[in-house]
Amino acid sequence: MTVEMLTDDPYGMGARTSADLAAVMDDGSRLRVLPVAGRGAMQNVADLLYLKGIDIAIVQSDVLSYVRRQHLMPSESTIQYIAKLYPEEVHVLARDDIKALGDLAGQSVCIGLHGSGSAITAAALMHSLDIAAKLSYADEPEALEQLRQGKVAAVILVAAKPAPLLASLGDNEGLHLLPVPLTKPLVETYLPTSLSAQDYPGLVDGKPVDTVAISAVMVTLSASPDSPRAHRVSRFVTTFFSRFDRLLEPGRAPKWREVSLGAQLPGWVRFPEAQALAQRQTAAHQATLQHSFDAYLTQTGSAGALDGTQKAALFRDFLRWREDKASP
Repeated sequence: MTVEMLTDDPYGMGARTSADLAAVMDDGSRLRVLPVAGRGAMQNVADLLYLKGIDIAIVQSDVLSYVRRQHLMPSESTIQYIAKLYPEEVHVLARDDIKALGDLAGQSVCIGLHGSGSAITAAALMHSLDIAAKLSYADEPEALEQLRQGKVAAVILVAAKPAPLLASLGDNEGLHLLPVPLTKPLVETYLPTSLSAQDYPGLVDGKPVDTVAISAVMVTLSASPDSPRAHRVSRFVTTFFSRFDRLLEPGRAPKWREVSLGAQLPGWVRFPEAQALAQRQTAAHQATLQHSFDAYLTQTGSAGALDGTQKAALFRDFLRWREDKASP
């Protein structure tokens, strides 16, 4: 059984993580994962919807929202998510004379290929911040060369850090990363994060640069439970959950360590098998925590001082505290 998975462009983290999936999940005749290089986030969604043989795609969460707003899918429940994956950070690489995002007003800014995840995110970001830049389109190497030649003032790239193209830049290029503050217009869509000297030693000197991130998402199409597609995707999902720990081993993409299989994507329906496995995993984890929590109360002598209702309330507070600590 072969599952075809669309990834992002060759420079993106999706290509590396899908290669990890192919290596970890391949078990001969039962399942083979075949990564397919995509042609941008919008084309990935279109190919998932209409190209025969494509079972799964990796896209950005804001691209999904854009597709929904523009009514580019047959119905609200057509696309279902399998897992919310790792964050992809917004990188704004600019000339030294550009000191802040506001300086890009009226300037030429390259935002990636037309229809790519970077282009959609960058255009939405500039619109939200009310920065009227002159947007242009090119792939990453060409965009960087245009920046070096002074043809554009900045390049906006959405990629999981460290992006290979930027990590190779030296401190003698006359380029730097601009901070992207998490302002009120952005808070509902993006997550706060930063880019450090460890990520980009040639671009960041000292204090980390604040920016925002968007989540990559693994998606499929809703299908009848007895359809061939549903059988293929269910086999993939079962294997993905059961072998997820192998993706955390040394040698795999470090971004896997930022993935929580229990994470939800608000406003979207989850593929039934993934939903069931996530709920089962969460329940098992909570049972383990409850056992440890009860043991702690017993050892500290607190168990006898609390009745069942008080213990349950304290445990719920404990779980909320853990969730808050885990949140970005």
